[in-house]
Amino acid sequence: MAEASDAPRSGPARPASGGVNREQRAHATSVAAYQAFRARNHRPYVVYASIRLGADGMAESVVAEVFTDLAISWRTALASAEPAAVAWQILGRHVDDQLGRPRRPVRGRVRGIAAAREDALLLRNRMRLSSERAAEVMGLSTADFQVLVSRERRAGPVTASAPG
Repeated sequence: MAEASDAPRSGPARPASGGVNREQRAHATSVAAYQAFRARNHRPYVVYASIRLGADGMAESVVAEVFTDLAISWRTALASAEPAAVAWQILGRHVDDQLGRPRRPVRGRVRGIAAAREDALLLRNRMRLSSERAAEVMGLSTADFQVLVSRERRAGPVTASAPG
């Protein structure tokens, strides 16, 4: 039988000798969230970078740099509306830099949308991720992801009948 002193405390943390204060808990939670995010997204990031760069070894190196940058700015990313979108932008910039062609300008919404559409199509068509997983990797809602890939359908040939 557990004694009252063994029960988890509720309310604000009390700094005591050997105790954990609120800042330490926040840090531990942040580290755990980063580790979980990295474990969940490392593989799709490497596959994406490999496809865009055409070299597996280079992709591993680029993704290692991405996760280093993300670790440094993780608390800021967590404070954003969508941390996965922040991480995806970091990945895109690193891959673009490696290719020597900036694809994601700071300004220019149309080019930003075009790059996001290219990424969405790559995740769906080349990597064969479900819309839900691809949206998660890019830090988008599934609905926003569907809008990006639906543009492909509108731009493609129109057929008179549905496939049978």
